[in-house]
Amino acid sequence: MSYKLNLKQVTYALSEALDLVGIDDNMHGKRVAYMAVEVAKKLSWSDKDIDELYAIGMLHDCGVSSTDVHTHLVTELDWNQSDDHCKRGSELVSKTTHYKKYT
Repeated sequence: MSYKLNLKQVTYALSEALDLVGIDDNMHGKRVAYMAVEVAKKLSWSDKDIDELYAIGMLHDCGVSSTDVHTHLVTELDWNQSDDHCKRGSELVSKTTHYKKYT
């Protein structure tokens, strides 16, 4: 049996799962994506580019793998190894066919 996934729905579901890491920061990825889209509209980006920006905006913190990392992100501007979650997120995204182009 073959399944056809809707990438937008999958991305939205992944964003929902990412929101569970921060718990107190509900819909963070979606809010970031919305702000990025509004800026892109002002810059007259194409609809295709805006759709892709929205998707990656929702997943921008996919490298945050623990509540401890999340706590650092929301309480400190910078800390030792603050870019680790960015590197981890890039590694995760680069392993997927649909999101690799964003790395």
